[in-house]
Amino acid sequence: LNQNYETLPEALSAIQRLARWKIAEASEVEADAAYTLVLNFRLDLSQLPRPFQIGVAGQRDWSISAEVRDRLRLTPAPPAVEGAR
Repeated sequence: LNQNYETLPEALSAIQRLARWKIAEASEVEADAAYTLVLNFRLDLSQLPRPFQIGVAGQRDWSISAEVRDRLRLTPAPPAVEGAR
């Protein structure tokens, strides 16, 4: 899964609301198995304006990334509401 954002506010908005994010079908999940979610965030240098791209390849100062690991806690999905789409 990959997602790009045009602006910093868009990216921050997306990562601040990860609650109830569906990552698998219920039929694919085993109730007694342990699952770990790994999120990787990185700056895509190719998306920077051209003047910022010049000379940044291989420079550690421009290698901005973060990784988050979390143990998933399986919770049952709420019942479907009749008439809802």
